[in-house]
Order: sequence, then C-alpha cells, then structure tokens
Amino acid sequence: MFRFEESNYKNNYTIDEIFDRVSKYGYKYILLANQTYKQDPFILASYLASKYDNLIFIVAVRPYNINPRYLSMIISTFQELYGDRLIINLVAGTFDDEEILFTGNNSGIENRKNQLIEIAKIIKQETKIKPKIIFGGSSQKTIDATNLYGDAVLMKINDYLSNMNIEKEIILRVFLSNQNGKEDHFITGSNKEICNKIKMFKDTGISHILISWDDVDDQLDNLGNITKILTSL
Repeated sequence: MFRFEESNYKNNYTIDEIFDRVSKYGYKYILLANQTYKQDPFILASYLASKYDNLIFIVAVRPYNINPRYLSMIISTFQELYGDRLIINLVAGTFDDEEILFTGNNSGIENRKNQLIEIAKIIKQETKIKPKIIFGGSSQKTIDATNLYGDAVLMKINDYLSNMNIEKEIILRVFLSNQNGKEDHFITGSNKEICNKIKMFKDTGISHILISWDDVDDQLDNLGNITKILTSL
C-alpha cells in the first residue's frame, strides 16, 4: 500500500509521473489523504481510476467536511463507474483547527469518533456496492468501532506494538527513512534493512503495510527498490 500526500510530491513530479511509477512498481492500494487546502481525494481517485485499472483507492474521510448521505452518493457512483475499487478510510483527526476551518466549531475528537460510527452505519445502509471501511487510529473507541462496523483498522507501527483486542484486519502505517534517529513510528536503515523489518511484521500475520517515505522528493524511486527487495525475500 502506498500513501499519497500532495504536499510531499508536488515540487518535483506531476500526478501522472508519480502514479506511472507507483503502478509500474506493483503497488495495488493507494491511500489518498484528506487535507485542507489540498486536492479533493474523491476527484483525484476518479481521475486515477480512469487511467489505471490495476489500482484500488483508499480515500480518507473526515466527519466534519462532508455530509454522510452525500458521501454515500459519491461512493455509489464511483463503485458503479469503476467496479468496486473504492475503500473508505474514516479518520477523526487529531487537530481541532481542521474542524474549525470547516464548521467554525470544535466538537472535540471524541465527538468526531462518534460521528465516524454514524457515517459507517449510513455507508453500509445506503450504498449499493458497499465499500470496505477502514477506521484510522488506535484508541479503544476506534478498535470497538472497527470490530462492530469496519473491515480493518489502520494504525501506526508503534501503536500496533502495544495494542489490544482487534478482531478485524490490521493495516500498519509505517514511515520509511534511510536516516536513523527518527521517531518510533519510523522504520529506518538501508533499503535491505528496511525490507527485513517489514518482513518481520508480515510474518506476524499483518496483511498490508501502508508505506510513507520521509524526504519523498528524493525517494520516489526507492518505492521500486523496496518492492524488488521485498519480492525477493
């Protein structure tokens, strides 16, 4: 899995250049971030789906910037047009100022988590071709919501190492860097060392690992190098 965040790539690469490479390197699942002042992830997913029939799109959704029933309409239309290639990543967001920008209010992260549960229920009730739902986070409320209404939970590697009762699929989000001395949600080292560490998590039963590169403008081609090494292990 590959996480695309516009601000990390825009300086050196066009959208087409990035995804030509990602597709060529064999990545199947693409997470499109939901960030204020950046590209709309659903419009971007629709554009990419029309160009790359081998990619599946995980679109991040925040509870304060879209109406749940309008979201269901978007999902149903996308699934009908592109053949069940959309996954929804429900994210409460840790930064209150993002919610304030959209609504003028700060309801708090716990309320946003409750809103995500209601969104998940509406998606399941009102979409024709139902997408998989991935909850993002590691709190007990997020784990409980995943077990009841989701298909998987996405969490950082350091949260997984200390976590709890999860009945559904676990997807690890890892940040990669060739420089040591990073925070504990990074996997660091040479490309071979990074791949050996990723393999250790895969061997524990983790089905998917979502990759984000540090200093990505210099590292896009490393996505291909990582893929080659992992397939040889």
